[in-house]
Amino acid sequence: MEDIDFRFLQTTGEEGEEAPLSSSEILKTTCKIYGIIFLVLFCLYLIVRDRYPSIYNIKKSYEKLNTPIADDFFGPLSWMWKVFQVPYEDIIVQCGMDAATTIRLLEFGVKLSCVGILCSAFLFPAYKYGDTLEATGNVTDPMDALSLSNVPSGDNSTIATTFAAYIMFGSAMFFIVKDLEWFQKHRRQFLSKTQPSNYTAYMSGLPQDLQNDDALDAFFAEQNTNVVESRVALKIPNLEKEAAEREALVPKFEHAINVRVVKGEEPTHKTKMCPCGAEKVESIPTYDKELAELNEDIGKSIDKITAMQSARNAGDAENPSKEAAADEGTETPPDKEGAAADVADAFESSESKKKSGVASFTSSIKAMMSSEDGGTRDAAFISFRDLTSTNLALQAIHHHTPWVCDVQPAPKPDQVEWKNVGVSTKGKQIGELISMTLTVLLCLFWTIPVGFVASLSNVESLTEIFPWLQPIIDDNPWFGA
Repeated sequence: MEDIDFRFLQTTGEEGEEAPLSSSEILKTTCKIYGIIFLVLFCLYLIVRDRYPSIYNIKKSYEKLNTPIADDFFGPLSWMWKVFQVPYEDIIVQCGMDAATTIRLLEFGVKLSCVGILCSAFLFPAYKYGDTLEATGNVTDPMDALSLSNVPSGDNSTIATTFAAYIMFGSAMFFIVKDLEWFQKHRRQFLSKTQPSNYTAYMSGLPQDLQNDDALDAFFAEQNTNVVESRVALKIPNLEKEAAEREALVPKFEHAINVRVVKGEEPTHKTKMCPCGAEKVESIPTYDKELAELNEDIGKSIDKITAMQSARNAGDAENPSKEAAADEGTETPPDKEGAAADVADAFESSESKKKSGVASFTSSIKAMMSSEDGGTRDAAFISFRDLTSTNLALQAIHHHTPWVCDVQPAPKPDQVEWKNVGVSTKGKQIGELISMTLTVLLCLFWTIPVGFVASLSNVESLTEIFPWLQPIIDDNPWFGA
């Protein structure tokens, strides 16, 4: 067979040099090394999986994230097939559409891999038998005899390879079409659910004239959207601090009550250090008093913020000149004292200032300006009555200036990270720039850790890095084969 293109000729090394490892030997060594590592890590995972749920089952460990799916342990071994029996509907409801879509994408890869395995059922015989290089004695390794390298160019066995390629391409397109149908169906069902995130939008970069609930309602009403309500986010550092103190105090109070019920003794604790030293007090009465004081302070703070917000809305409603300036496209210069000062000045400049009741109200507004709580952030949440209005608000451009009045889908109420609400555009851009820079650096230098890990697959490199492995390899020659 002179016309055969021998693409797999075995080269003979110089005298004294070791012959290169064959494909079968490489596969055997790889399975030994990585197979053992996999079995050890898998057995270790089975042991620590249930003992450390905060690492391996986050949703079960935290009450705010807990779901019925996370509560099911599925057994020490049966989880390997029971997890595939969880309906997608439950995953969408309890974990979100993104989680279900990600799982579906991974499932697509598994199905495509199974098609490739099935194709090997006819590819291996086609490569093994026929007018192959093995018949001429140029291929001696069993693994090479089952691969495309055993087929000479121009041989009819390559038809099987072409046929397998069309099967893979056709299967991939079929799976994609089915996944798109699945996504369309479940996405429509997901959006049609009456949950807050489907009917609420988050707007950031609010200009000064729109940092008001009523102004936002009017703004979206002009766009023919059906608004339920708009809520501008407020700056409430003091209220957040008081709420955090109460949240930290409640578990201590409950623990003290449990100690008295279970042990039958009155729990005590030491107060914070004072000039005369720490004082030992009874826990339950002390915590009860502190909790009552915090509840009262929180209630007063909420009332003050609510009154300030109502006054701000009333002040903007009484000040049409400001709205007219906004309609004409002119920018109203902000007052030094903020939104509360605008409300106060509006009342001072009105004709009703002559009345004593309004004058006292003006003084109360100025008093509220001294508090840190109640100021508006440049972000808001807008709720709509129908999906059409929600999607119209999400897709429309609301301002000619970039990043002003930027509308995005709102997260679920329990997933809002309030400290990030109202972050300035500059702050968000800096964060995105840092994130992109780190990602680029990771992509550029990924070869360093990958090269180190690849070197671990070489026994000689392993013994150089870990010399204590040399005696083990000498006692077990198969490990270094």
